[in-house]
Amino acid sequence: MLKIFTAFILMLSLARAAEIDSYTYMGAKKSADRIINHNMHVWLKHATIKLNSERIQCPRNVEEAEPIYKIIKGELPVSFIGHSIAVYYDSILPDSMIQRTPFDFSIYATLSWLEGFSLNLKGLLGVMKIGRRNIGVDKLGHFLVEGWGFYKRAYLREDASVRKAVEWGKFTERTYFGKTTTGVYSHADLVANYNGMRFWNQLFLFSKDPVANTSPSYISKPMLKCHEGQWELNSKFNFRRFVDNSWDESLNCNEYDTEEIRNKVIGAAAHRIGYKKLKESGGRVCPMVKRSCRFEKAKYGIYAKDLLHESCFDDSLSYKVEPKRYDFKPIRSLFLNSSLELLRRQMLEF
Repeated sequence: MLKIFTAFILMLSLARAAEIDSYTYMGAKKSADRIINHNMHVWLKHATIKLNSERIQCPRNVEEAEPIYKIIKGELPVSFIGHSIAVYYDSILPDSMIQRTPFDFSIYATLSWLEGFSLNLKGLLGVMKIGRRNIGVDKLGHFLVEGWGFYKRAYLREDASVRKAVEWGKFTERTYFGKTTTGVYSHADLVANYNGMRFWNQLFLFSKDPVANTSPSYISKPMLKCHEGQWELNSKFNFRRFVDNSWDESLNCNEYDTEEIRNKVIGAAAHRIGYKKLKESGGRVCPMVKRSCRFEKAKYGIYAKDLLHESCFDDSLSYKVEPKRYDFKPIRSLFLNSSLELLRRQMLEF
């Protein structure tokens, strides 16, 4: 039984997107949303062609729409698996739009296999630029696949509710999608899932956008429509309408399975930030800047505490370090002085 359970957990961990490093190499200069928007447009356009070729009637409610979603998902250029979607975008985005960090040089490099076997097994995916935000490419897999999981639980099932979708997402991050396999509980992943739910709802908009009363970027127009028996696109996909600062793992902080994992990761992140910035910020590692999360709190409303890290509500719960521990100048000076003294002695002996 233990072997079966272990195999099940491993299979699930491989099916999901890998983690990312939001601290080590942050050199992407151009926003990737143009490519993402184009690819999404092409995918949905192909879906309308498929629906028209099969003469699928327009749905009047979510029950009639269920089989249509299957056709739409089938038109994706890759398998409808979070990791596959993330890897696809990681491979097609140019270097100017994404920064890739090898696992051995990342903030997770010191984690043992036991602490994060999925991380060690799959490595890391890149961090892309969306506007001025740094967002892991893994979030695209979450947006579409786990977002679909949210949508089913929020709107398609008999006992559906957004609350049940959010609770399911939290469960997956505590278990096979997060702490159990990677050692990391990602609030940013949950935010991507939630906004993916909004995307799937937008296709027909049978239900009001859950952020309609709380965000200026709410959706009021369905993505697809039927006109005289023909399927067509009704609005353009715009990734930025879904994205906010809480997608960034250096702002919407992760939680960790153990204190040891947390100390290793936060210590490595602090090293990447460097003594100068740490001293200026009072040792702040995550969030990298003090923030009230006012926009995100308003946008997510009653679900804000489920989706956002606790530091959004109490800054004393931010991850901080003692800056002096990361001041390596005295060590370098000591090394240099020792080397010079050794050289002086050798010259005297000569």
